Amino acid sequence: MGQDPFFTGDLDEGTDFASGLTQVPLDVIPFHHTMRHVQSLAWTSFALCLLLYAACGASAWAAPPGVALRFFEEGNKAFQRGRYEQALRAFQSSLELEPSPNTRFKVAITYAALGKTASAYLQFKRTASEALDRANATGEKRYLPTRDAALREASALEAQVPHLSVTVPSDVPDGFQLSIDGNAVPRSTWGLAFEVDPGAHKVVATGPRMRRFEKQIALAAGETKRIDIAVVRQATATLRFRFAQRPAGLSLDLDGRPVPPEQFESPHYVDVGEHAITALAPGYLPFAWRARVVDRAEVEIAIAFQAQPLTQRAVPPRVVLATGAAALVTLGIGIGFGVKAKLAADEQLALDPLQRSIQVQDAIRTDAIVANVFFGIGGALGITTAVLGGLSIWKRKPLDAGSKKVKPETSIEHVNLLLSGQSIGLYGSFR
Repeated sequence: MGQDPFFTGDLDEGTDFASGLTQVPLDVIPFHHTMRHVQSLAWTSFALCLLLYAACGASAWAAPPGVALRFFEEGNKAFQRGRYEQALRAFQSSLELEPSPNTRFKVAITYAALGKTASAYLQFKRTASEALDRANATGEKRYLPTRDAALREASALEAQVPHLSVTVPSDVPDGFQLSIDGNAVPRSTWGLAFEVDPGAHKVVATGPRMRRFEKQIALAAGETKRIDIAVVRQATATLRFRFAQRPAGLSLDLDGRPVPPEQFESPHYVDVGEHAITALAPGYLPFAWRARVVDRAEVEIAIAFQAQPLTQRAVPPRVVLATGAAALVTLGIGIGFGVKAKLAADEQLALDPLQRSIQVQDAIRTDAIVANVFFGIGGALGITTAVLGGLSIWKRKPLDAGSKKVKPETSIEHVNLLLSGQSIGLYGSFR
C-alpha cells in the first residue's frame, strides 16, 4: 500500500495529536473545546500534513492526487476562516478521491465544530479503525498516533452524544420501512440505541395497509430517548389469483387497473368492499369476477379460461348479389364490344380489299381488345361470386302458423343486352 499524502507527520508515541482539545470544558459549543483550540488543531494538522507531503513525494499517490490535495487544502483554509460547512464539503471531497485516516480526522473535527457530536464521534471511531488497519497492513507505526488521537477525541465526546432508540412491533406488515431524517434504518438496528446529532429529528414509518407514522423529536447533548412505533392497520382484505392455465397474451385488471405480470402470483391488499377482476387472453372468452370482501378476508380467485367457440361468419347475401350483378354487367359490356367488333369485321370482309378502311380496321382491333379486357374482368368477378356464394350461409326462419311470408332480399330477375348500330345497352328488372 502506498504512503498517505495526508499523514500529519512522523509523530512519536508521546505526541498528542489533539493537544488542547481534551482539557477544555463544554461551555461554548457541543464539542469539548473552544473554537480557538479547534483552529489551533487545524493549523497544527495542516503543517504536519505539508511536512509529510514533502517527505512522501507524489510518486506513491493514487489518482487523482492533485485534486484530492487541492480539496484538502481548501478545507483547511475554510476551517481556519470559520466556514465549517464549506470545509466539511472540501474534506469529504478529498476523502472520496483519496481515502486517508488523517483526512477523515479532519472531517471529524469539522463535524465537532458544527456541533454535530454524534457525526464527529462516529468519524473519530472510524478514523481510529482505519488508522489501525493501515498500520497493520503497512507495518508502519506512524499511523498509530492518528489512531490514538482519534480514540481520545471519541472518548471525550462519548458522554455528549445523544442516543435514540426506535421500538418496532414484531407484527409489522411486509414492506414496512423506517427512516430517520429521510435515511432508512436497517431492520437489524430496530430497538437499538444509536447515535444521533443534537437537535430535532423526524421519525417516519410506512408500510402497506397501515397509517403513516410520523413524529418529531428533539434531543439535547448526552440525552437518550425512545420512540415506540404505533402500527395502525387499515381494514384490509387479501386477494390471491390462481390460474388453471396461463395463455400467451394474458392480461389482468383489478378494479379497472392493470396488474403487472410479475405481480400475478403476489398477494394483493385491498380495502373492504366490492372488487372486480377481469382477465383476458387471445382465443378465450373473458373471465370476470366480482364480489364483496370483508376485513381480514383471505380470498383465492381461481381464474380458468374457456376457449372461444369458432364462429362461421356468413357473407351477406347482398354482397353476393352485387358481385354477381357486377360480373353480369361486365360480361355484357364485353359481349357488346365483341359483337360490335364482329359485325364491323364482317362488313369489312364483304368489301373489296381495295375499298377497306384502315381506320375501321383499327377501331375493330380496339373493340376486340376492350371486349377481351371486360371478359377477363367479368370472369374474375364470376369466380369471386361463386366463392362468396359458397361461403355465404343463407338462413331462412321457419314460418310460424299465421305469420306473414318474409319478403326475400333484393334479387335480379333478368338482364338483357341491347345492340343498336354503334351503341350497346344493358337493361333488366329487379325485385
